[in-house]
Amino acid sequence: MDFRPAVSWNAQRILLLLVFNIALYHIVSSKQDDLVFRLVEEQPAGTFVGSVSNSSGIVHAVSGDVFRSLVYTFLNPNTLETASMFSINKRNGAVYTTSKIDRERICDLSLVCEKQFDVMVQSNVSSYLKILSVKVVIDDINDNQPIFQPSEVTKYVVESDILNRKLSIHSAHDMDTGAGNGVKTYRIMSHTNMFDTEVENKLDGSSDLKIVILKPLDREKQDKYTFKIEASDGGSPRRTGTLTVHVKVKDYNDNAPVFTQTEYNFSAAETLPLNSVIGQISASDVDMGRNAQTFYRYSSVRPSKLDELFSLDEYSGELRVMSPLQYESGQIYETVVEAVDRGVPPLTSQAKVFIRVLDVGNTPPKVNLVLKKTVYSDTILLSEGSPIDTFVGHVKVEDNDSGLNGIVSCTIYSTHFSLNELEGKGYAILVSRQLDREVIQQHNVTVVCYDSGSPSLKSSVSFLVIVTDINDNNPVFSRPVYYTRLAENAPVNQFIVKVSAQDDDLGVNGDISYRLNMDAGSMFTISSVTGIIKSNAVFDRETISEMKFIVKAVDHGTNPNTGTATVIVIIADRNDRVPEFVNKQQTIRVPELTPPGTNVGKLSATDEDKGRNAEMEFMLDNPGVDIPFVVFSNGVIKTNRVILIENATEYLLKVVVFDKGRPPLSSYGNVTIIITEVNKNSPVIVFPTHPTYSVRITTDAEVGSNLSRIVATDKDDGPNGKLTYGIADGNEGNLFGLDNSTGVLYIQRRITLEDEKRYKLTISVHDGGKPEREARTEVYIILEPAVIPKVLHTGAPGTAPGNGTAGASSELLPGAHNFMVIAGIVAGVTIVAIVIIVSVIVLIRRTDNRRRPVEMVKTGVQEEGDTPDEPHRVWVDVSPEDIKAGFGEKRVERNRRPPEKKLQFEPDSNASDSFLKKTDVNNFGKQEFLTFKMKQNPSPIDDVRSDTSGETTASDSGRGCSEDDIQLVQIPRMKGLKGTYHSYSTNVDPPPHVTQTSILTTFASPKMAEKQRSPCFRSIHTNPEAYSSGTLERDPCPPDFSDVGFDRNPAKDRHVTFVKTGLGVSGTDKDRFRPDAGDYTMLKS
Repeated sequence: MDFRPAVSWNAQRILLLLVFNIALYHIVSSKQDDLVFRLVEEQPAGTFVGSVSNSSGIVHAVSGDVFRSLVYTFLNPNTLETASMFSINKRNGAVYTTSKIDRERICDLSLVCEKQFDVMVQSNVSSYLKILSVKVVIDDINDNQPIFQPSEVTKYVVESDILNRKLSIHSAHDMDTGAGNGVKTYRIMSHTNMFDTEVENKLDGSSDLKIVILKPLDREKQDKYTFKIEASDGGSPRRTGTLTVHVKVKDYNDNAPVFTQTEYNFSAAETLPLNSVIGQISASDVDMGRNAQTFYRYSSVRPSKLDELFSLDEYSGELRVMSPLQYESGQIYETVVEAVDRGVPPLTSQAKVFIRVLDVGNTPPKVNLVLKKTVYSDTILLSEGSPIDTFVGHVKVEDNDSGLNGIVSCTIYSTHFSLNELEGKGYAILVSRQLDREVIQQHNVTVVCYDSGSPSLKSSVSFLVIVTDINDNNPVFSRPVYYTRLAENAPVNQFIVKVSAQDDDLGVNGDISYRLNMDAGSMFTISSVTGIIKSNAVFDRETISEMKFIVKAVDHGTNPNTGTATVIVIIADRNDRVPEFVNKQQTIRVPELTPPGTNVGKLSATDEDKGRNAEMEFMLDNPGVDIPFVVFSNGVIKTNRVILIENATEYLLKVVVFDKGRPPLSSYGNVTIIITEVNKNSPVIVFPTHPTYSVRITTDAEVGSNLSRIVATDKDDGPNGKLTYGIADGNEGNLFGLDNSTGVLYIQRRITLEDEKRYKLTISVHDGGKPEREARTEVYIILEPAVIPKVLHTGAPGTAPGNGTAGASSELLPGAHNFMVIAGIVAGVTIVAIVIIVSVIVLIRRTDNRRRPVEMVKTGVQEEGDTPDEPHRVWVDVSPEDIKAGFGEKRVERNRRPPEKKLQFEPDSNASDSFLKKTDVNNFGKQEFLTFKMKQNPSPIDDVRSDTSGETTASDSGRGCSEDDIQLVQIPRMKGLKGTYHSYSTNVDPPPHVTQTSILTTFASPKMAEKQRSPCFRSIHTNPEAYSSGTLERDPCPPDFSDVGFDRNPAKDRHVTFVKTGLGVSGTDKDRFRPDAGDYTMLKS
C-alpha cells in the first residue's frame, strides 16, 4: 500500500503551519533579548562559541520530552558568511567555528567586531517553535605591528625657518583595534638635539605625527639631515615599526651681494663715440641659486644726469657712453650704483661712481627743445584752428666754447612755423601760417643752430606736429545729382538709389547721417546710416512723371555741417493707359468723284503713356465690308477708288487704335463719311433776262418800296443750290437794297436831290458751293419827277399800268429811239403771251382752292404787351379803297394769352412820342401791335392770282412775279378779319389821343408762319403824323431771323421804322432813318 500522497499532504500542512508560527513568533518575541557569545580571533576551527539551548533557558521552558525533541538550525542556512564561520549542533544547539577567524579581515578597523544570525528551535513532537537571535563578538589580539606607508619620506626646510617649526608627516597604521593593541608612542632614533616628534590624537582613533625643529638651521653649514622615527603599540608582546626621514635644508637669501670696492672713479673724453666702454663695476653673493644671481642698476633714490649720459649694463656692470659728450667737457658726474640679487626678498648693496668728462677741442652748439604740450618727447598736438602766433615750444641753445665758437644762431625749416628770438632765453616756436589738417596732417619741423667758428659747427633738433581736426568741412556727396528710374505702379519699399557722402574731417566731425528734405514728402524713405533711399508710395507716371528732391548729409560735429545733393527719380512708364480717340464719333464729308489716293481725313488719338507705350497705330475694323476707303497705320484715311454718290451717300468706318506696349492696349471708334454733291452747276438768272431791263420810279417813292425781284435757279441740291443775291456794282450812295435771300430790290433810303438820275446796278447771284459759282445781270433804274405820268416797265414781262409810287417811264435809255417801233411790237406780243399764261395759272389755282377746306391768310404777326389776365381785343383799320372794294369796318375780338417772355424797349431820346412816355414797357401792360395781311375768300369771278390782284399802286412791284409766286405760307384765316391783299397795323387798347395807323409788312420766307409769335416782331405804336422808333434793350431775335425777310443788324440797339400806307413816304426823318446801319425796315407790300 502506497502512502506517499498522504505524506506529501501532511508535509504541506506542516510547512504552512511553520510559516504561520514564524510570523507569530516574530510579532510576539521581537522585543526579546539576543544571545551574545564572545570569541577571540585567530582560534582554530571547531572552537566552541556557545550553547543556544543553555543560554536561552529553553530547558526550563518545556517538558523533558519536548526538550529532547527540539531541533536547532540556522534560519537561513544559505547565508555564506554565517556558514563559512559557524556551525550549530541540531540536537543540543552548540555553536562552533568552522575556520580561523581574522578580526581585521572581517571587520576592518571597526572598534567592535560583531556577527549576527538567527537560530530556529522547533519540536518534532509538538507545535513548539522559537527563533533566537545570536550575536558573536570577536575580540582582538595584538597580532599586527605598526606600519608606515610609505616607509621613507623627504622634507625640505628653509634655513630661515623659526625655532619649533613643525613639519607634518604621515603617522603609522596598526590593524589591531583592541584595547592597548594600537599605536601608542613615537620616537626619533638620532639627531635628537635638532629634532623631536609630536603626536596629536583624533576622535576617530587616528593621529597626526609632526617633526619639531629644535634649533636653527644654517644651509651654509649643513644642508641635509637623515634619521628614523619608531612607532610602538601597547600590546603584549609590544610590536614596532620605523620611518626613515630625510630633512634637506634649503637656501634662504640671507646674504647681500658685495662690491669689490666701495667707490669707482672713471674718466671719459668728450669725443668718445657712442657705446664706448669707460669702466666696469663688480659684486659677489655667497648665497646659492637665484639668491646668488646679481644684476646692476643706478640708484633710484639719487638720480643724476650721469644716468642720461652713460648706460650701465645690468649683467656685466659695464659703463658705456649713451649720449654725446661734446657739451659735457670739464664736468664731473657722481652717482650711486646698486648690486641686487634675485632672492625673495632681494638683497642690495651700493657703491659710488665718479665720472670726469675730459675737454679735448671745439664742440657744436647744444640745442634743447621744450614743447608746450607733448604726446611724446618730440611730438605735439595742434588744432587746425590754432590762430597765427600760437606758441608751440621753446628752443634753448648752449655752447661752452669761447670767442666766435660760442656765438650761435638758429633757423627753423618749416612752411607753417617760425622762430622768435627771446633775449638771452633762446627762441620761441610760433605758428606762422594757418594749419589745415585736410591738406597736411603732420609737420616735421627741424631747428638747426650754427656757431660762428671756422669751420662752423651745427646742431639740430626735430619734432613732429600732429594737426588735430575741427569741424570745418561740409560733407560732400559723390555726385551732385543722382539720376535713377522707378517703374510706375511698383510696390512700396522699392530700392531707389544709394547715396554716399564724404567728410574730410575726423571722428564725429566726419561721421555722417543722411536725411531727406521736406520736398521729398512722405513718398520716400532713407536709411540714416547707409544712405539707401526706398520708395514709400506707388507712383503713376501719368500723374507725375518725375520726382525731384534734396537729400542731406549732416555730420555729427558740435556745430554740424550739411551737404546736399539732388535726387531725380524718373518714373518709368508701363503700358497701363488705353489709347483713346480724340473724337470717337467723327464725321468727314467727302465730295463725290474724289479720285483714288485722296487724303480725306486723319484719325487722332491720345495715349497718356510714354515712349513705345505711347506709339499708336490705326487700322480699319470692317471685316467683310466693301468700303472705298483705306485707313493707314498713321491714321490717314484715303480713298482707294473713285467715290460715286450713286453707290452710297454715307459710309460707317469702324476703326481701332492700339499702342505698341507689351501687351498692347486698344480702343475703338467710328468714322462717318458723308458723300457730298459737287457744285457742278452755276446759277441761272431767269428774271430779268433782258439786257436793258429798266425800272422807272418817281422821286417821291416811299422808302421800302419794292422795285423788282431777281429770280434765279440752280440745278444743284443742298448748299450747292442755295442762292445768295447781292448788288455787285453801281449802287452809289446805297440808295437801293437787295434782299440776299429773296432777290427783292427795294428803296432803302429817302431819295434826295443829290442822288443820281440814272443807275446801272450789277446784280450778282452766287451759290453756296465750293468752289462758289456766280451769275450776273444788269438792272437800269431811272428816277423821274413825281408829275411825270406812269408807264409800263421797259421789257418787263407780265406788268400792267397802275397808280403806285414807283413806276416805269416811256422814256427809253439813250440810244434806244431808233428801236421804238421794234420795242412796241415786242411789247405787244409779250403782253398777249403773258395774259394767256396768267389766265391758265388762275384757272389752275381756282381748282386748287376749291379743294382746300380751311381758309388761309398770307401772314399774321402779332405783338404782345397786355397783362396776362386781360383778354386781347384787336381793331382792324380799313382804307377807303378797301371799303369801295366791299370791305367794311369791323371790330374783331380774340382772346389769347401771350407767351411769357420778357422784352423791354428803350425809346430813342430824340423821338417825340407822347405814347412812349406814358406807356409801361414791362412784359404786361405795354402797348401791343398786331400786323396782318388779309385776303378775302376767293370767288369764281375774282382774279386774286394775277400779278395785279390786290395791288394799291399802278407801278411794277419790282419783284418780277406775283405774290403767289413768292410761295408765302398760308395760315388759317383769323375769325372776324377780312380784306384785300393789304397790310394793316392795329393796336390794342390805345390811348384816346392815338390815331389808328396802317403799317405795311412783307414776309417772303416759308418759315414766317412758325415765327409769327417771335419777340422780334414786336414794334412800338406810331401816330398818323410821323413815325416813331424804339430801342430794344436786348436782342430777342434768333440767329436765323434773316429767314423772315428782315435785314438784321448784329449791334445791340435795333431801330424799327414804320411807314404809312399811301403814295410816297410820310413823316420820315432822314437823320433818324438809317438803313445803312442795319435797321429793321418794314417794307410796303
